[in-house]
Amino acid sequence: MTSSDTAVRNSEVVRRVYDEVLNEGRLEILDELAAPDHVEHNPFPQQSQGVEGLKQRASMVRAAFNPRFTIEHLIAGGDKVAVIWSNNGTHVGEWFGFAPTGKAVVTRGVDVHLLRDG
Repeated sequence: MTSSDTAVRNSEVVRRVYDEVLNEGRLEILDELAAPDHVEHNPFPQQSQGVEGLKQRASMVRAAFNPRFTIEHLIAGGDKVAVIWSNNGTHVGEWFGFAPTGKAVVTRGVDVHLLRDG
């Protein structure tokens, strides 16, 4: 497999996280895509590590903001995929002690994903 093939495959994996997990709420997809020993370098308070931690994180964001993530830019090289994303949602659930406001929320961020073994 060429490095170009690897970059395309890794990009597809990462896109599935944003589309299927974060936007659609299909947390079970993480069992297929994430390594059991996944490390979250910036975990939320009380967030576990590993696949269960990823599920917790996605559940918390979805419950609080009813998000719609858009990948603005995706750059893949080797075993890394960088994503610049935006998230449009509504504050519909509690977020770390803040009661829902019903207001529109727009956030932007950058994530760098390290993929192992596909």
